[in-house]
Amino acid sequence: MPLKLQLAEPGDLPRIVQIENESFVDSPLTPIRFLNSKSAESQDANVENLLQQWQDNPTSRHVIVIDTDLNDKIIAFARWFILIGEDVKYIKTDPNERQSAPGSNEVASRELFGGLLKIRVRILGRKPHCRKS
Repeated sequence: MPLKLQLAEPGDLPRIVQIENESFVDSPLTPIRFLNSKSAESQDANVENLLQQWQDNPTSRHVIVIDTDLNDKIIAFARWFILIGEDVKYIKTDPNERQSAPGSNEVASRELFGGLLKIRVRILGRKPHCRKS
């Protein structure tokens, strides 16, 4: 199973969303964050949302892992934000600036991710840093 790590491309986003959905299907938070099961429409909207975020935020870096024994199938991914130099202007400090995923429970997402953002802001503020999404 030879694996390759490489930068993702916009065309990889549907598979990235599929992997993310499959990864969290059994999470106890999923029914809270997504009151209705994730529909094909919400998955398509999530692909479009991620593409827009990718285009709007140059600090976002996506990497994928492909399995060469599976015809270069994407088997894993990660998204990193590299916030250094002038890019510190992209650091969010207001939980209300955060966009929830399409089809998600806005209140639950704001409480969960807004709370995490408050902790990150308290610790890091607008200091340069890298973080995984």
